[in-house]
Amino acid sequence: CSGAVLMVVDNPECAGRIIRDTMGSVGELIATAVEREHAGERVQDARRAAFQAATQLEQQRSELQTIIDAIPAFIYYKDDKNKIINLNAHAAAAIGLPVNEICGRYAEEFFPAEDAAAYLADDLEVIRGKKPKLGIIEQHMANGSERRYIHTDKIPIPGPDGADNHLVAIATDITELKIANEELDAMAGRLAIATEGAGVGVWDLIAETGEMT
Repeated sequence: CSGAVLMVVDNPECAGRIIRDTMGSVGELIATAVEREHAGERVQDARRAAFQAATQLEQQRSELQTIIDAIPAFIYYKDDKNKIINLNAHAAAAIGLPVNEICGRYAEEFFPAEDAAAYLADDLEVIRGKKPKLGIIEQHMANGSERRYIHTDKIPIPGPDGADNHLVAIATDITELKIANEELDAMAGRLAIATEGAGVGVWDLIAETGEMT
């Protein structure tokens, strides 16, 4: 195309099109340096926005973990296969390992098989029923040696894909309370036997009415 004069257009809508020059010959539109610079800026802006979004998401995740770690209860986020997706520091301390060494592993790896099976049975009841189950009394072996009694509330929640196959379990150790109640029951039983053997009657006085029951 000797002698031809190419038209250079600073217009992104024309980039890559075939046009004719002033002599009627066919010439290829050449992208200008300005357009290439603009394209580079758009790429940088997209990368910057993605980095900022990822940073904000990580900050929110860290703040949420800090909050659940501060709660004085055992908190587990699990799926319907008994996998521990996440947990708080209090629950991890009861197991005896750091949080990051527990996440993604199964309850059977940390609890006796019988206990883990019982947890899963309750979990599946909650997940399949799609309703919270509150006031569950469970047992678990703390640090592999001491059996503790746990009061647990389980709430079903959707998983990352929206399927109903995850739950949150919030548990509180009630071992001392349960032992105290058992001791009170035993004491009441002994008192009843003693009074019956001695032929002594026991009555309650209702202060408001003065009646004996």
